[in-house]
Amino acid sequence: MKINSKAYGPIEVNKECIFNFSQGIPPFYNLKKWALFEAKQKPFYILQSLDDEQIAFFLLSPLLFEENYKVEAALSDLTRLKINDINQSLCLAIVNIPTGKAHELTANLQAPVIFNEETQLANQCISTNPNWQIRHNLLARAAS
Repeated sequence: MKINSKAYGPIEVNKECIFNFSQGIPPFYNLKKWALFEAKQKPFYILQSLDDEQIAFFLLSPLLFEENYKVEAALSDLTRLKINDINQSLCLAIVNIPTGKAHELTANLQAPVIFNEETQLANQCISTNPNWQIRHNLLARAAS
């Protein structure tokens, strides 16, 4: 399937890379169809809106920088995504890269994006673990 991506222009993605976000992503509640694909800059992924090609996010696996990270989502979120076992899902964190301040790279561990690759459903879920932050500093952790 050919899509228009903010980062790379027109690209081909597999149909399996298209996800339905029934609730959208805050604050883009009206954007329901998204494509998830690997960025050219490893280990990042890109989550590209198919409803508005100007909206896209970089994502990373939280396990790359927090080896003890576990997805702790509400049962209602997992039910909505038709997930019976959280370990059978893909969990990624939205990354914030401030313009001109790459050293302030953060990831949202408080609200990971959970993907059910079997049903093509996805949602940004609020973690039930209060220890994770919305702006988790990635480089501070890597330096320690």
